[in-house]
Amino acid sequence: MNMHEDENCATLQSVKDIEVDSRGHLWVIDHSWKNCRSRIWIFDLNNNDVSVLVHDLPDYVYSLYSLGMYLGSLAVYEAENDTFAFIVERNYNSVVVFSLESKKTWIVRIGGISLSGIALSTVGKNKLLYLSSWLRKQPGLYVVLVSDLVERKNKSLTPTLIGNKTSGSFRLIIDRKGMLFFDIREKTVLCARDTSALFEEEVVHQDEQLSPVRWYSRFTVDELDDVWLLIRFDGGFKLLTSGVVAELVDRKFDIYEDEFVPEHRIFYSPRNAVVGDIAVYGDRLFISFPKMNTIPVTLTSLHYESELLSPPLQPFPSRKMHEEGNCATLQNVEDIEVDSTGHLWVLDQSWRECRSRIWIFDLNDNDVSWHYMKKKTISTRSYWNISTNI
Repeated sequence: MNMHEDENCATLQSVKDIEVDSRGHLWVIDHSWKNCRSRIWIFDLNNNDVSVLVHDLPDYVYSLYSLGMYLGSLAVYEAENDTFAFIVERNYNSVVVFSLESKKTWIVRIGGISLSGIALSTVGKNKLLYLSSWLRKQPGLYVVLVSDLVERKNKSLTPTLIGNKTSGSFRLIIDRKGMLFFDIREKTVLCARDTSALFEEEVVHQDEQLSPVRWYSRFTVDELDDVWLLIRFDGGFKLLTSGVVAELVDRKFDIYEDEFVPEHRIFYSPRNAVVGDIAVYGDRLFISFPKMNTIPVTLTSLHYESELLSPPLQPFPSRKMHEEGNCATLQNVEDIEVDSTGHLWVLDQSWRECRSRIWIFDLNDNDVSWHYMKKKTISTRSYWNISTNI
């Protein structure tokens, strides 16, 4: 099945964020696009990339699509008897909670900060959700108890400040050892702090050759706690993995060029492309492209161990699953994540008439195994980030 068909809401439309969890599930946020609603997809990376879930999200999650350039991360919390997705709703500074077991969604308002990045703690007795703001005037790092989010006892929470960063951050990622990674607004750096120690900001990577205006990155950690950093520069993209730099993505998307008129081909250069999120599972790198791009697909993958200097991007899970306006396909993917069972979770944001949706793909089968549509009470203009616990 072609999983990248413009305006076909049964396929991927505008991927914003992605994440791989510890079970090998790739979670994907597919942003709303035209008539297609926002949704979460989950793919099983151990089962031929089969889609195990597609979940359309309710209309009461309000956001502004124009904020698409300020993407955060998604995190999946794998509890003993359930799996939860935590999604940042920016316009009303809320966390949307999705239960995989009950297929229900609820919202918890977070007071005092403009939400952007989220990440789940991996060490310590109490499970925490780390929060950051992208605003310069809110450089703090905050936490709330995960139990307060999943037990549905509170409609609003006040986060606890645990320290200040240099400035605001768009994204947070944490590894299994408790090392928290974050970007710094208007600086070409990737920083980290040890969550088990006193707050101390450490520079992991700094690129002095790029201006902050052009510097654009997405980063994640894999199952081995290796850090992956994808950076856009004027010549395309480069990938940093554990300090090793390699050119990875070609300057133009050759596999799609023939489908579009020549005057639009300039938009298929990574110099102009905006990446929603990245996730790693096995030897594959997953990259989402929101609908702010003119790229004809919203979720892609490539084999990073290829002998090719710039291995080709392939529509994921297929080209037929990216049909604009077909609400049975991916429409506007932003956030993605892989869980420990080899499932890719996808948040598909609403687009035109298509509702926001969660998809889950089995990455061993390259097929959809489950999906869930948002209720009509969540706006088709919804815009969020999603978080899973790995």
